[in-house]
Amino acid sequence: MVASTQLYDILQVRYDSDESVIKKAYRTLALKYHPDKNNLSEESKQMFQKISEAYVVLSNKDKRQMYDKYGTVDPLEIETIIAKQEQKKQNLQQQRGNRVVNIFDADPFFHDSMGMGMNMGMNMGMNMGMNGFGNLGGFGNINMGSFSAGDLFSQFFDNTNKSAQKFNQFPSQGAFNTNNKENVSKTNNNNNMDNGFTSFSNRPTGDAFFNSNINSLNKCISDDKNLKRGPDIKHTLKCTLSNLYSGKRSKLRLERTRCCLKCKGFGSLNIKSCSKCNGRGSLTQTKKFGPMTQTFTQTCDGCGGNGTFADAQDICNECQGEGFLNEKKIFEVEITPGMTDGQLIILTGEADEVISTNLGKERVIPGDIILTINLLPDPTFKVVQGADLLYANYKINLLTSLCGGSIYIKNHPSEHLIKINIIPGELIKNGAIKTVENLGMPKIDLSVGHSNDIQANKPTLKGNLVIHFEIVYPDMLETDTVIELQNILNNDKYIQNQITEEEADNKVDLEDLVEYEEHVFNNFATEYSNLDDVLGKKNPSSEFNENNKRPKTE
Repeated sequence: MVASTQLYDILQVRYDSDESVIKKAYRTLALKYHPDKNNLSEESKQMFQKISEAYVVLSNKDKRQMYDKYGTVDPLEIETIIAKQEQKKQNLQQQRGNRVVNIFDADPFFHDSMGMGMNMGMNMGMNMGMNGFGNLGGFGNINMGSFSAGDLFSQFFDNTNKSAQKFNQFPSQGAFNTNNKENVSKTNNNNNMDNGFTSFSNRPTGDAFFNSNINSLNKCISDDKNLKRGPDIKHTLKCTLSNLYSGKRSKLRLERTRCCLKCKGFGSLNIKSCSKCNGRGSLTQTKKFGPMTQTFTQTCDGCGGNGTFADAQDICNECQGEGFLNEKKIFEVEITPGMTDGQLIILTGEADEVISTNLGKERVIPGDIILTINLLPDPTFKVVQGADLLYANYKINLLTSLCGGSIYIKNHPSEHLIKINIIPGELIKNGAIKTVENLGMPKIDLSVGHSNDIQANKPTLKGNLVIHFEIVYPDMLETDTVIELQNILNNDKYIQNQITEEEADNKVDLEDLVEYEEHVFNNFATEYSNLDDVLGKKNPSSEFNENNKRPKTE
């Protein structure tokens, strides 16, 4: 059996699969989850990275043996495992009265793979950091510190195109090690601590002290170039037409995870350097067995390898020692006149500082909060051509359409009642479209450039108000009105010209007619409201009102 099947599960193979099966599985999954085939989605990037890291380990014989035995290829974790095994062995030997211990006898495989054979008269040094393992544990020629899933994909498929280069921009996480290479550097006798949050879940416990969650000074406020950028938080901001016309300030409450400001992410208000290892996180011991000298390095049992610790009474009461907080922050967002449906408002660097991964919590460079404006439907107006306002089917009576007058536009986004005069003699036909300048939506003049100042970006232009007219005719006219209207219209030169043209087009020699019939329109309500009804067509855009049907006469 193997210590862990996690990498095998990622490649969807059994733990006893041979090299060809693993290679085939990698090829299939790498092609399936390559970011270029998945619109560079964040999920495909993460999955592609995991597949590549799993293949790097399982395709190498030495790394695979090490992973099968310990469940990891991280030198520090292996060192901890061996130290625990050695501690158990020491306890057993002490019980038997034998206190002579050789740490490497506890694991001959580790002894051999690390090249730590003992030679007469030779000092055997083992540093469990990057020097001891070479490029990621000395198990191969791949340097996981600069490893890229895109490089592996390009090498595997012999691909020299730009698709692999695109993915190279996403940094490696290492083979399931969120601490990345900083974690290894602890045992290299320097003070460069890890920049991850892995110790949240692996923190040793005790009555006297607890290990610091974050081991670099001012971790949460430092500009660490090794951090990757975190995901953006996306949210929809609903706005009415009046909001986009006049502008408004909106308060938005969002949840996010940030570093604790009180302890600056350390989890403690008083971080102390471990006196046992002098803050290095590791201990170097030398033992002599006659003419032989053996030197080895192991994790400091005083601080758990962190190099720092804190007294229990110094735990930060703000974050309860976690180093991060889930907070609800209220953002004040300004909607400026001239903004449009679908426009983005970006709050830079306001997203999560700490994210959850399969391996626990991880600190990241905060992403952005991206707000998308969503214009709610308006019952009266519709925005067309960018900034024009369309008022469809504005109803006007017959008298106003013929003789002119005043019409009033209600519910305008400016929240004003708009009065528009129709000049007498300007006939409004049914279905006519008229335009009024500068009564549409605000718009920014792109010709004058942009400014970061909101006041400077206030729009100076507006679109037009477009009105589509629908004439509402009376059901009937009085006889006297018809007679007077005939007399008036017959004396109008424009009407006379129109009648003359129609008579010329429709001139008929009545003497050639053998017989003819005379009819009148029936005075009852028709079952048809428009031509589409007559033709049996369903017109979804028709807004016929049943109340406008001609009433039946008794």
